[in-house]
Amino acid sequence: MCLLNMKIEEPIKGQFSTNIHFNDRGITKEGEVGKESTVYLLGKSMRNKIVLLVEDDPGSIELARRALGKNHIVKNLVIAQDGQEALDYLFGTWSQAKGDTPRLPVVVLLDLNMPGVDGLEILRRIRADDRTKLLPVVIFTSSTNKRDMEKCYDLGANSYIYKPVDPKQFADAVRQLSLYWLVLNEFHMTG
Repeated sequence: MCLLNMKIEEPIKGQFSTNIHFNDRGITKEGEVGKESTVYLLGKSMRNKIVLLVEDDPGSIELARRALGKNHIVKNLVIAQDGQEALDYLFGTWSQAKGDTPRLPVVVLLDLNMPGVDGLEILRRIRADDRTKLLPVVIFTSSTNKRDMEKCYDLGANSYIYKPVDPKQFADAVRQLSLYWLVLNEFHMTG
């Protein structure tokens, strides 16, 4: 498992009324030096938002990492390459072993076909625990099996997205997912 802190220093043009620049100290307009360590996008702080990507395919991991970094949406991406790593991260054993305070992601992007503990079992455990039962979980998988989709929704998945094979479509799907769940969606974990 790894935590990626993505440093973004290139300007975004055309999406906003002024040119916006991101860097590791924050967001600036028209080339000013950022004084805050918080990144804002559409008025929302992106500083401490974490996305948990539960994925075992190195190609998919790299495409997702690039898409999230390129689109300036995620600063902290945690990658779990098997089901047990995902559970360890979500329920504290990973962060406790490192001496960190557990921090829940704002969304979990979950592949179903994982080594060890599969995606359906991860989803079951997320929904069964009071600490994570409201956590948004997006199934992002290559499975087109209708029964898999039905099981996921029965277990409380928030969304089921078929993972495109084409790298450009894959990157676009990740971009759209991240914009929705991290920027547009209003979500607050209680407890």
